[in-house]
Amino acid sequence: MSGVCALRPWTPQPPGELLELAEEAQRRRRSTPARTLHDHGYLVFWASRYDLAQRPFEQALTLAEEQGDASLQALALAGLGRVAINTDVPEAVRLLRRAQAATQDLDDADPGRSSAPHVLGMALQGLRIVADRVDRHRCAAVPCAPGMLCRTSM
Repeated sequence: MSGVCALRPWTPQPPGELLELAEEAQRRRRSTPARTLHDHGYLVFWASRYDLAQRPFEQALTLAEEQGDASLQALALAGLGRVAINTDVPEAVRLLRRAQAATQDLDDADPGRSSAPHVLGMALQGLRIVADRVDRHRCAAVPCAPGMLCRTSM
């Protein structure tokens, strides 16, 4: 059938196989070891192995800093931010703001520059959701007259 795209279902793969995929992509792209570690981190992240994704992102960040590659630093920080969103939203925001600062002199189309605001938006939404839950909890603890809207802060 012409014009039809058939997708096969994603099957989670062991992290070792994901590293092999990242290394193969590096060979095809003639990429750096830092980019391979970054790609490995994302493959592990997208396989929902958040606990294992942090280390490759940290290693990629270290190598990118040593190489002075601001774009790759931001990509690694965005990866770390994605991991942190699951456990520590304020830390995710800090990492993503750091990524933005690292790429402030790069073109907006740069992958590192464009990645950080995208993930930062998700992190800030997470902070807002947490704040809304806290406000609702506080509101539930404050007695209000029947039919009255209870607000504890403006």
